[in-house]
Amino acid sequence: MKKVFILLGFLVSLWASASTAKRIISLQGAVLENESLEPLNGANIQVLMGDSIIREYESDEFGFFEIFFPKIDTYNIAIELGGYHSQYHEGLVISSYKIPHTLDLFLVSNKEEKIDIHCGCLLYTSDAADDLLCV
Repeated sequence: MKKVFILLGFLVSLWASASTAKRIISLQGAVLENESLEPLNGANIQVLMGDSIIREYESDEFGFFEIFFPKIDTYNIAIELGGYHSQYHEGLVISSYKIPHTLDLFLVSNKEEKIDIHCGCLLYTSDAADDLLCV
């Protein structure tokens, strides 16, 4: 009988510690190029509370990232990658441990578009033509 109480006490303490264990809140997503939808590797993703960076992550070769939040709260997310416009998402509310959170980010290239300036026409005025002919 003593062994049953010891076993029962052990199971109760195990259940109690599992129910008070720290829960993890995560957000998964991908960083993609806005037009081609190609995954973007190496995007820097910062998690902020107010103006303070609390976590920093990087997208992998498939553009995938996973962010772990310390608690239910409101966060700001900043995304940066060379050659693309930075993004800032303010007021992201993480409100549950149970709901899977997802966020796909689409970055727009900041590369300047090439403009073809080609003009094959040269206009001479009569004075320029006279100067050219030495008249």
